[in-house]
Formats: sequence, C-alpha cells, structure tokens
Amino acid sequence: MQTLLYQNHQPLAEVYKVAREEWAIEQGINLTEIRAKRAISTTQGYSSQDQLASLETHLEMLSKAGFKTVAVPWKYYGLAVFGGCL
Repeated sequence: MQTLLYQNHQPLAEVYKVAREEWAIEQGINLTEIRAKRAISTTQGYSSQDQLASLETHLEMLSKAGFKTVAVPWKYYGLAVFGGCL
C-alpha cells in the first residue's frame, strides 16, 4: 500500500492529525479527555467487517448512544442515509 505524501513529504494522515489537533485547541477542546471517554468498539448483532448491521439495528445503536432523535431522511433499496440529533 502506498503512503500518500503532502508538500513537505509528510504522510497525509499525519497532516490531517496535526490539523485536527490544532482545530481542537482553537475550539477549546481537550482531545485527551475525549479520547479517555471513548469506548472500545464491538460488533452488534450480525455486524462484522463484511456484513453490515440492519438499518433497524443502526437506529437502535444511535438511540442507545444517547441520540434523542434518530431519522432516515433517504432510503433506496439497500442504501440509506441516517443519523441523529443529540
């Protein structure tokens, strides 16, 4: 796999990491505290890398994560756009 490089030969992932950290500092966000609160991801239901969970399962996960409103504004065959509002 080829690593994408930016102008000064930094890996692009590193450039994004630095930009994200600078933005967080400007916003007054402490990334260390946020990372400490982050849970370890586990598969839900029939979810795996090759088989996605159902739309209903995704909506349930959003609700369990604390989203007060969850919605599916667009759905077409096996595709959907879904999200929530805190």
